Amino acid sequence: MIDLKKIRAVVLDIADAGSTYERQDEISDFIWCLLERNYKIFLVTSDAQDDLSQEDFNDPLLRILREEMPPSSQSLKDHPELEHPSTIWITDDPKLQHWIEGSEASLAHLGDHGKPGSLRLNRLSDLSILLDPTGVVLKDLTVMTGDLRRSHPGKLLVVGIGGPPLSGYQKFALGLKEHLQDAGFDLVELMDLSLLLRSTEQVLEEISASSHPWTHPEIGAWMEGEFLPLIHDEKEIYFETPPIGSPPDFSPHFPFYLSSESVLLIFGEMLFIQEFHQALDLSILLEVSPEETSRRLYEIPTRETIDPMFIDQYLTREGSVYREYLKRNQVEKRVAIRIDANHGEALNFIELDHPPLV
Repeated sequence: MIDLKKIRAVVLDIADAGSTYERQDEISDFIWCLLERNYKIFLVTSDAQDDLSQEDFNDPLLRILREEMPPSSQSLKDHPELEHPSTIWITDDPKLQHWIEGSEASLAHLGDHGKPGSLRLNRLSDLSILLDPTGVVLKDLTVMTGDLRRSHPGKLLVVGIGGPPLSGYQKFALGLKEHLQDAGFDLVELMDLSLLLRSTEQVLEEISASSHPWTHPEIGAWMEGEFLPLIHDEKEIYFETPPIGSPPDFSPHFPFYLSSESVLLIFGEMLFIQEFHQALDLSILLEVSPEETSRRLYEIPTRETIDPMFIDQYLTREGSVYREYLKRNQVEKRVAIRIDANHGEALNFIELDHPPLV
């Protein structure tokens, strides 16, 4: 059985790439999909008559190997991934399949004939569906939430999701909601607290420093005096109208009702403050490097070289505020789940080197 979670590189045999326009489009779509998900790709051909000398593709994650297959010892020296367990080959060529069988790499094929243990595909898009790191993360979190539900029956479950500017925590929360609903969770609610909590940008715009995390004092009074106590008491929650002082964009949340069987997903940039610490049953921090955050802030294309000046600007402004928030609230130690979100379509868990604080 192939563990697709461990796959980080794909070797695609394009021997029949020119057979039809449909086949060319299928291969092109497959390549673009995997590049967006940060997989490394090697293009090879098992047909000795193919000429790949004119093939070109300008992307650091893609390599075209123009030699005859199986790969030479020099190619294996230059590209050790070709025979690594984290690589899967896609080919129907018997000779190449035999070579793959003697390596540690995995094999997928589109035809009827493949070695034992190989993966049979009807089309390349089948593998696109399977090679989805973000989907794997969301499925695993859905399983964790199910475990929490079984160990805490009749309890409102609160999942907190936060991350730096442009980390995609909003999209992530929506994706988790969809996975939970598909898994049979009937009552899943979203609450966008980025409207109520100050952002790094808002902190920078303030004339005087403020110790409170809320956009308005009235909002803080409502959250701390009415909303959070109900969560702590694990009671049903119902609010008919928005709290005084809440922004108009927050109004669609109301009327707001949560039962003891609900799962509430709350999210915001600087979410993991002390006020929420005891209210969360599961905390998820999306992490993005200062370099990647700067790239997104200044809209610099992916994998294009970024001027260090942009990174310095972020670190002295929003980055400084966000780092102080992480340190002040011990966020990186307190959260239960940390996720590498540097590649928007390829999220991965970060292994904790310590148990989260209680």
